[in-house]
Amino acid sequence: MAVPGYAATVSVLLMMVPQSSDANTVTGAHASVYKALCSVLQLQEGKIKAPDQEQEWRNAMETINDVNMTLGGPAWLSQFLKPDGTQKQWDPQTSPAKENSHWASSWAEWAASAERVSKKHGADSRLSNFSKLSLTDQQLNLARTRMSLILDRASTLQTKIKSLQPAIDNAEPAKIKKLLAEAAIGTGEPAKEFTDAGKTSTTRNTAAFCGAGTVPGTDDCLADILICVCTQGSSDNPAGGNKICSDHNGNHAPQGHNLAEANDIKNQYDGLIKDCNFNADEEITPAKMSTALRALESHIKVFKTDAYFGTTDGAASCDGTATNGVRFKMPKYKTGKKGMQELAWATKIETAAAAMRAGATAASTSNALAASLTLLSKAAEGLESESKLFAAASTGQSSGSQPATEQLRATKEAEQVCKTADDNQKECENLKDKGCVFNPKGGEGKKCTLSEEAKQKAAEKEANQETGGKDGKATNTTGSNSFVINKTPLWLAFLLF
Repeated sequence: MAVPGYAATVSVLLMMVPQSSDANTVTGAHASVYKALCSVLQLQEGKIKAPDQEQEWRNAMETINDVNMTLGGPAWLSQFLKPDGTQKQWDPQTSPAKENSHWASSWAEWAASAERVSKKHGADSRLSNFSKLSLTDQQLNLARTRMSLILDRASTLQTKIKSLQPAIDNAEPAKIKKLLAEAAIGTGEPAKEFTDAGKTSTTRNTAAFCGAGTVPGTDDCLADILICVCTQGSSDNPAGGNKICSDHNGNHAPQGHNLAEANDIKNQYDGLIKDCNFNADEEITPAKMSTALRALESHIKVFKTDAYFGTTDGAASCDGTATNGVRFKMPKYKTGKKGMQELAWATKIETAAAAMRAGATAASTSNALAASLTLLSKAAEGLESESKLFAAASTGQSSGSQPATEQLRATKEAEQVCKTADDNQKECENLKDKGCVFNPKGGEGKKCTLSEEAKQKAAEKEANQETGGKDGKATNTTGSNSFVINKTPLWLAFLLF
């Protein structure tokens, strides 16, 4: 896995570190690397903030779906519901699923909407209010056309928001904490030696693992580095002047190698991190992760064919003594020729930081899209009052000669679609099939407009549209024959035809 940011810094850092033996086991000789290790281990102890994603878009989409479902009336709702009013499950062997296999991906959302709408009864329910309007077919068509435009745009926004969700989910605190914990103590059974009482290690029971650079059955981890650079050999037990990482208190490093008895690894790790003084209230950010990681990287030393933390005289072995080195070797750092990219604990921290950055960006984008979706939901809710205006309009003329006001209204309806782009050129270009064009010289709120050709087509379409009832009489919108689906379909319905 590639680790961002390291390629450019590794060569510089290698030039800066000592290139000869600097063996020294006096008090505090490893204090600086110990402090750097504590800073990286602090990452798993602090607070991880979840991406700041607004959830109101879900309510907005429900509102849009419910208004759309209401326009269909009881006859339309019934095909999504069981006799008891609860939503039907998708069954490709029965109607309407049998005839409309392409509804499968949206069925659950539509059926849930049908159930919500059907259960809201009373004088102020959406169905009741709409039925009181007594719209003509022409007026209903106008409302449904407007709803279709809203739903088309809302569907696009919802798809974009959902596409951002994986990045937001990957930045959940629990997932970030898991990566940081694995960086700290590794994985599998060997990781439990740092946390579970009663464990006797068979792989860390001598200092040999410090020279191997890895422990079988687990990933490279920071805890191994901490133990190896802060634990001296049995001949140099951590007392007095031999407390190599800190002399802050008497039990900083409980004992020297070998750590072969039950609880030795856990007790040693607990004793060493005690003086790290972790702050559980500190907010951990991607920037802090990268800073801590690079600070620790600066303590990597390269001598001959080895890369290591700690002190050494270049001897092949590593037993925690002044003779052979109090250190942790990292063969992968050199043999892989990729530096930190070869170290599991480093890549996991970088992965966590990258996930948090991506999650924050995705949440910000999602919130911007959600704001547009909320505006569309308000427009959908406003259809009721708009429909009342339709109902109040004169409809006495025959279908062959509609009033110019209706043609103007059709043009205005089409123009509203372009306005949803909010002067965003990319969003406007996505509405090209709706007749929208982007004019960078337009004023605020007027850059995405309907082309003259599209205006003409909208007017002609309205002029040629049948009224459905040539005598102009009103049609009850909740009746089973209240609209002609195959002529002016809802967003739900046009998928069928």
